[in-house]
Amino acid sequence: MNLRTRIFRADGYRQLEMFADACMELEMLEGKDRMADATLHCRWTIYRDSENWLGARSMAAEMARRDPKDSEWRIRNSHAVRMNESAAAALAYLMKEREAFEDDAAYQYELGRYKCLTGDLKGARKATRRAFELNREYRAKFVEDEDFDAVWDSFE
Repeated sequence: MNLRTRIFRADGYRQLEMFADACMELEMLEGKDRMADATLHCRWTIYRDSENWLGARSMAAEMARRDPKDSEWRIRNSHAVRMNESAAAALAYLMKEREAFEDDAAYQYELGRYKCLTGDLKGARKATRRAFELNREYRAKFVEDEDFDAVWDSFE
């Protein structure tokens, strides 16, 4: 069976919350398909949905290693770190590479999130302002995001 079909089947099991079956479907892959980007992405999704945060971190870290200029996998890894450890650990992870992603709206937004969750409201405002400068669409997201409630409360 080809890679695309295996991933399609694994994703179907994931959607049915049959996580062990989803993983088994991917285990049947052979050779280079076992570590293909699409396979790792599928595994990450399964691990995220099953709340296997160590597995999610492992997949996100590998994808970040493969594509050092893509912030998305670092953001996904930070979420897994938060769920597995703490918001402070997630912030520490993101801070390591903040200079490389100074002009990345998504990265700045997530930096603001974890600064807010760890009580650095001034830093949270600064990072989210930077995200807004880079991409105005984050303003609407910010208004609805409960992780930023402490920033809103600080205006009272």
